[in-house]
Amino acid sequence: MMGPTGAALLLLTMALVPHAWLEARMMTHMFVQLPLLIAVGVLLGERARVSRLPALDTTTTVAAFVFVIGIVTTWMIPRALDAAVEHLLVNAGKVLSLVLAGAVGRVAWSHATWPVRTFVFGNTAWMTASAGLLFLETPARLCTSYGRGEQQQAGVALMAVTVIAVLMAGSYFFRSAPPPAPTP
Repeated sequence: MMGPTGAALLLLTMALVPHAWLEARMMTHMFVQLPLLIAVGVLLGERARVSRLPALDTTTTVAAFVFVIGIVTTWMIPRALDAAVEHLLVNAGKVLSLVLAGAVGRVAWSHATWPVRTFVFGNTAWMTASAGLLFLETPARLCTSYGRGEQQQAGVALMAVTVIAVLMAGSYFFRSAPPPAPTP
């Protein structure tokens, strides 16, 4: 059985070896490569989480989420995607930052309270939906590396991912929400 480190190496290989193919289309760049890199970080974060890291307080957890959302948001910006396709050092920064975001996010998630998780999820969903609408409705081509049609496809996909994630999270929250506190 493969452990988290082995799985992380496998996913990293899948994200980097065919990187020219993955980055040739906006959909595979945004919806295959970027999530694979984040998944590598999540697996490495899981390994760090189980190695008895000290508990994080709420302030540190929220700061970690701000860091993660900042990185993920950066790579949703069309010019950042263009720069990653056009410049090797920017691409290396993308890889390292997304793996780090996945690891930090995994550790922070394990320490986050239910209200913090709900807040982070809701804001991430809102950000993703907003980016999807921007990609879909902007008449100008936002990425020089990708055509307008690919931009619109990415916008539709971002909206679909948001709707699916919200429905899945809603289902999970309704099934596993903490029971109401007893009244005295």
